[in-house]
Amino acid sequence: MVTQDGKLMPFGPWVSQELNLKEWRKGVRVQQVAFQLAAVATRQFIDEHGHAVPAHRLFPQLLGYSVKFLQSKLKLQGDRQPVDVALNPYFLRVLDAICHSLTLVVSERSNGELARIARGVAGQRSTAQVSFHTTRQVWGTVIKCHLNLCVADTSQWEQSAAYCLDVHPGVEAWVKNDHQGLFIPYRKAGKAHNYIPDFVVRLVNDRMLIVEVKGQLDDAEIKQVAAERWVKAVNREKDSPRWSYHLLQHPADLMRLIDAATDLAATLPILEMEAT
Repeated sequence: MVTQDGKLMPFGPWVSQELNLKEWRKGVRVQQVAFQLAAVATRQFIDEHGHAVPAHRLFPQLLGYSVKFLQSKLKLQGDRQPVDVALNPYFLRVLDAICHSLTLVVSERSNGELARIARGVAGQRSTAQVSFHTTRQVWGTVIKCHLNLCVADTSQWEQSAAYCLDVHPGVEAWVKNDHQGLFIPYRKAGKAHNYIPDFVVRLVNDRMLIVEVKGQLDDAEIKQVAAERWVKAVNREKDSPRWSYHLLQHPADLMRLIDAATDLAATLPILEMEAT
């Protein structure tokens, strides 16, 4: 247990003894923490991207980024110090922040990251072969979803968002991203994960939206960074429609988003409620 002033309080069958981080901090320098961050980030980058950037060139860059992060990006409370980042869970959180911010830029600076296209049906951008069994409740009154049924999750947010997509005149087609094969890789606490957004939407102007509706953000911001990188990579492809990612906290925000994206806001009637 760590108290607010950075003291450790051990528990056990004997008399409690108060410990603190003062002596430990004396033996740790910020440069050491930055070195550890850069070393682990280098290994993770090579695991994900191969040797696109040789380790002997990658590590010094990451070391500089790590030093800058520890100097300018931390919000210290109480008697916290930058060296405390060497302790978990702070170390893994900072590592995630650094790794999610990295973008591979080729020497001629003309391309940048490219999308990884999945093999099979998912990579063909088609739902023609989608077929699966589910024990969850489904509803089949959808009109603009090109699947015959939509899985109705327990989240009222998602159900409301699905209804909004089905009735909005700016939506050409939409699908709940369930068994569609669309996932976005990201890292949390140093481990690889796959993020599956809520909806994929095609607007009447051929724009493509990836929509996530969250009442509570939790770790959604980490996923947002990964999704925005994914969108940038997809938009670099030839003949690709324009994609964008949107993290929303209320279904009403979805309606306003589509209004703005399709220029429908100015043509829609305004509904007012009389005071009673």
